[in-house]
Amino acid sequence: MKRLLLIPVCCLLLVACGDETASTSPALDEPQPPKEKAVSDAAVQHELPWGIPIMPGARYISGSLKFSRTTTKRGGEAIATIAVKGSVQDIIAFYESALQERGFSITSKKLYDGEVGNLHSENSKGERFNVSASRGGSKAKEGESTAALLAIKPKLTEPNN
Repeated sequence: MKRLLLIPVCCLLLVACGDETASTSPALDEPQPPKEKAVSDAAVQHELPWGIPIMPGARYISGSLKFSRTTTKRGGEAIATIAVKGSVQDIIAFYESALQERGFSITSKKLYDGEVGNLHSENSKGERFNVSASRGGSKAKEGESTAALLAIKPKLTEPNN
């Protein structure tokens, strides 16, 4: 009986030791890719529509910057979520200036107790860009505010019959 137990234990030990040369994990001295994109990477790799810049110092969290399909019922949308070391007011002020420089008119701007802010804008082509910022957030680090940046194309017009 003892011999029968000895065989599975030996097999387990052999499997656990394994072949160190067959390891697929990288060596400790090999450079590892960064987990989060640097500011310059965020601006280069994640371009917002219509030449609107990603705020300097921003950390790109997620998004879909390719416009969704535009229909006669709704315009195409592209979105990005960023985190910024700073306040909601900083984010709103940056995008208010950047949008106006690119021909957008501010249609609505609201700040609520420094914790939440919204900015809505539109240009002469009917393209809209909205910013919704809040202090903190589920993906925010200490001292960061997050913002959802939403670009919206105009709806398609129905053909005249």
